[in-house]
Amino acid sequence: MDWTRIMGLVMLLALLAFIGPRVLDSVRNSPKGTTADWLGAMKPLLFVVAFIALLFMLAKG
Repeated sequence: MDWTRIMGLVMLLALLAFIGPRVLDSVRNSPKGTTADWLGAMKPLLFVVAFIALLFMLAKG
């Protein structure tokens, strides 16, 4: 291993050491989604999937 890979590994470990605890704290203290929130997020996603499927069918035929 050359020195750039070693420094990259050191930087990755430092990133995990400094940011990891903050991410875990944010996940633990975040507001929980309700059913209405999940449905509101799924409607646009389903629309996009249906639109892409329609485009595939039109391009195939």
